[in-house]
Formats: sequence, structure tokens, C-alpha cells
Amino acid sequence: MTNTPEFQRNGYHLAKGAVGDAPISEWLRAASRRMESAPEGLVSRHGEPYAMRGIVAQCPYIAACIRESILPRLIRPLLGREARLVRSLLLDKTPDNNWGVPWHRDLNIAVKNKGDVPGFNGWREKGEGWYVEPPFELLQKMVTARIHLDDCLADDGPLSVIPGSHEWPSLSWESIVERANDAEASEIHAHRGDALLMRPLLVHSSHRALKPSHRRVLHLEFCAEELPAGLEWCD
Repeated sequence: MTNTPEFQRNGYHLAKGAVGDAPISEWLRAASRRMESAPEGLVSRHGEPYAMRGIVAQCPYIAACIRESILPRLIRPLLGREARLVRSLLLDKTPDNNWGVPWHRDLNIAVKNKGDVPGFNGWREKGEGWYVEPPFELLQKMVTARIHLDDCLADDGPLSVIPGSHEWPSLSWESIVERANDAEASEIHAHRGDALLMRPLLVHSSHRALKPSHRRVLHLEFCAEELPAGLEWCD
């Protein structure tokens, strides 16, 4: 079960074996085909792709698995029957793109169109859509699922989280880092097919892989809320 006191208190839960090995293999094949045939949405550095935006919308098999399995089993117990996928992103750490990120919260959402809407700030155009920071209250109602397509252990650049930090108030980035450095962090070790469910306001970071090869993660964001004033979710 995902909707447990531990998830509510800590802001995350590792669902082991959420996706079987055969579907994961097909997901990877579908994603590879799409990345090779459709460069739109690819995010690259030094000529090497390390992410693809909107991957689920472009891969019907992955979309069907999420609709038929991930949503009813893992997400709707947390967000209710109206929960839907609102953003998807395929991430990979490779020897050529062995990136890390400092302590932060996920404060931006992806939408199709820009609008002058109170409480939505910091508009930036990326790829096929726009990124914007919505009201804090909306972020509190979202859940992210990180589906691990490869093992992600101590040497693979795993995610570190600050349990309970999703309950911290709205803070500046400097205050977040200061608090995180004084808190006890948990490093999330996951195997292929495990799903890390987390609140986007959970403070988290990721260091560079010590032995980089592939560390592929399907990053999925879910929400049950409609956006105001004609704004539309990307996925």
C-alpha cells in the first residue's frame, strides 16, 4: 500500500517490484526507438542525449502500462480517482553525461500554453511547452513516481532525500540548502522495476555516479487538479 502513515510522514515510499522485468525491457525498446526517430524533446549535452521530455505521450505501450497499472495501484490511492499523468521525462546518467544536482525541491510544472495567471510565476519556454512555478498549494497536491529502468545503488548516483521536508514551508533555495545540510538524509537504493513515489516538495539531491554506465529513470508527475484560467497540463 502506498497511502500509509509512513508516506504521509516522510513524503516518499519505495514500491519494490512495481513494474515487471518484461514490461521494463519493452519500455526501454520503445523509448530507444522513439529517441532515435524523433529528436524533438531530446535534451543533450556535448552531443549526447541524457533526457527526453514527453516520452510517455510518444510511446503508446508505456502510456497503456501507466494507465492500467501505475495509476490504479500506486497513484490513485494517494490522489484519488481523478489523478492523471501531467508530465513525463526519461532521464539517464551516462559516462558522457554524469550529472548531479544539489539540494532542491521540484517547484515547476509543465504546461502547454503561457497565461497571465495570478500565482503562476517565472515562465520559461522549453521544447514544446512552458515551465512555470505554480502556487505552493498546488505542488502540495502532486505526486511524482520515479520508475527505475536500471539498478540504482550506491555507486550509480542515487537520489538522497530529507524525510519529512515536504512539510517545510515555502523557503528560499539558500534556506532549503541550509536546512538540508543540518538534517539527516536518506539515500534511496532501488532496483530495476522499483518505483519511488515522492512529493515534489520533498527536498532531494543526486550526486554524480561513481561508476557511470546507464542509470535510466522514467520520471512521472501526477495531479488530480485542473489548472485555472485556460492553462493546460503538458501530458
